[in-house]
Amino acid sequence: MPSYAAMSYAMGFQDPVWESQEAFRAILNAMAYPGRMASFQIPPKIPGDLNPASWVVLLTLADDSVRFWTDLPIDHETRWVIQSVCRVRTVHEPQEADLALVTDPSTTLAAPVNFQIGTESEPYLGATVIVHVSSFSTGPETAPGHAFLLSGPGIREKFPLFVAGCPKTFWDWRIRLETLYPRGVDVLLTHENSMVALPRSTHLMLV
Repeated sequence: MPSYAAMSYAMGFQDPVWESQEAFRAILNAMAYPGRMASFQIPPKIPGDLNPASWVVLLTLADDSVRFWTDLPIDHETRWVIQSVCRVRTVHEPQEADLALVTDPSTTLAAPVNFQIGTESEPYLGATVIVHVSSFSTGPETAPGHAFLLSGPGIREKFPLFVAGCPKTFWDWRIRLETLYPRGVDVLLTHENSMVALPRSTHLMLV
């Protein structure tokens, strides 16, 4: 079994300081402008079954202070790589996690999942949830999916977003959370090398 140092070099950022700063700026910019797509410089090796963008987000946000949950099977090799490289503290239930990764939303999110949404006094404790989707765009699509108009901080006018690959039950749950703001979750949608952020402050209207 490779050492932690060897695994980190093989699977992680090649220039950890510069690349993590660049990725963090891209994530912050996506959070500031919900619905706009962010693209990342991708490391040469990506764990199997992960979108490249998801791996960059994990490399950037996850460390040994983070409680992490994923729907990957407990014996999945990619789960071991995440734990080994990012040094996260894995938890067994989604409501225990600060950072969550959903790789199979059609199954995992078919019923509401009790992600952590924070408290009235500590809303920042709400989870960040990374979700693999089939596609997203700001233009009309012909594939099955859901169309939204986004509004809220960082959005000058209502902003269109089309997302495929995530069940309506999840979107209904996310929209209901808006009544509890500032409690809620921050959702990061990933597809291939790109990411779209939907912070808890963003209003989603299904159209």
